[in-house]
Amino acid sequence: CRVLRELAAMVDYMAWPGDVTAAPGALRKPPIKGSTTPDCCPALPDGFRDYRTPDNYPEDGKSHLFCGGRCLTGPLLTNNLPLMTLIYVACMGYCFLVIMPRFLELYPGAHSTALCIGCISCGAVGFTSMLITGLTDPGVIPRGDPSFRERIEKNDPRGLDAKGDPNPVWIMVNNVVLKQKWCNTCNMYRPPRASHCKMCNNCVLRHDHHCNVLGNCIGARNHRYFIVAVGFTAIGMIQADVIVGHYLLALLEEKGTIQALVKEMTVPVAYGGFVLALSTFLSMFTLFHIYLTSNNLTTRESLKRIYKYENPFNGSCCQNFFQLFCRPLGLLVKGEADTQVYHYCPGSPQHSDASMGGLD
Repeated sequence: CRVLRELAAMVDYMAWPGDVTAAPGALRKPPIKGSTTPDCCPALPDGFRDYRTPDNYPEDGKSHLFCGGRCLTGPLLTNNLPLMTLIYVACMGYCFLVIMPRFLELYPGAHSTALCIGCISCGAVGFTSMLITGLTDPGVIPRGDPSFRERIEKNDPRGLDAKGDPNPVWIMVNNVVLKQKWCNTCNMYRPPRASHCKMCNNCVLRHDHHCNVLGNCIGARNHRYFIVAVGFTAIGMIQADVIVGHYLLALLEEKGTIQALVKEMTVPVAYGGFVLALSTFLSMFTLFHIYLTSNNLTTRESLKRIYKYENPFNGSCCQNFFQLFCRPLGLLVKGEADTQVYHYCPGSPQHSDASMGGLD
C-alpha cells in the first residue's frame, strides 16, 4: 500500500502550477527528490479498488467490471477471451487424452513421462496466466477533476493552446526531458509512460498494447502475467511439438508413406501442424518481449520510438526484470532515492542541458 500513499505526490507535480505570474520559460516548480518522487500516477483518495466499482466507474469507459470491481476486461464485442479459452482447453485436452497415452505406449520410460508432465505443467501455468491477464485491471487511471481545465482557463489563459486544451507539461527524469500531454477524455495530464487506449477509452499505466486476443489492455498491473502466459505457453507448445513429432514418426513407419499417414490420420497431422506454427510464433513473440523487458521498453514505446536518444527509465537487465515482475507500479528501476523529477514549461532554457525524448 506504499504505492497508494505516494500517489498524491504525482497529483502535486502533474497539476498546473498555482503561480501564474512566473515568466515564460521559468522553472515552474522545485525538483521533487527522494521519497517524494511519485511512484506511479494520480488516484482517487480511496484508491483504485473503490474506483473500479460499477457506481464509480465512468459511463464512457468501455471496460466491463465483474465481482465488485475485482475483475476487469475490455469491450465485450471485441473480447476473444472466451474463444481463446475454448481453443486452449481443446488443444490441451486433445494432447492429454489422445496423443500422450499413445506416445507413452510407443516410447515408455522416465524421459517420456517427464516430457509429458512438463508439457502439462507449462500448459496449466500458461492457461492460468492467460485468464489472469484477461480479467485483471491493467492499470486504468481514474478520471481527473472536470473542473481542472476551467481553473486553468480562469487563472492563466496562457495555459491553453489554440484548441482550448491545456498545454503539455514538461518534466525531466534522469536528465531526459519528457513531454506529458493532456487527455481530454480523462481530464488529466497522462503520467509518464501512460497512454490512452481507444478500445477501452481509458488511460492505462505503462501501457504496452491492447490485446485483441485476450480482450484487455496490457499495462502495469497485468504485463507480467501476460509475459508468463506467452512464455510458458510457448515452452509447452515446444514440448508438445516433440511429443506429436515422435508420435507421427512412429505412425509413419507403420503406414509406410506420408500420403497414407495424412489420409488415415488427418486429425493428428493437422494438430501437429497447428502446434508447430503456434509454437514458432509464440517463441518469436516471447523473445521479442524478453528484449523489450531487458531494455525496459513497452511495445508502444518500441514501435513508436518514443525515446529519441535515451530511455530514462532503463536500468540494468536484472533491474528491469525485477521491476516488471516484482515492482510493476514503480516508475523507476533504481528507486526514489536515485531519482529527480523536474517540472518545466515549454521553452525553458534548461531544455538545452538535457536530452529530448519521451514525446508521448
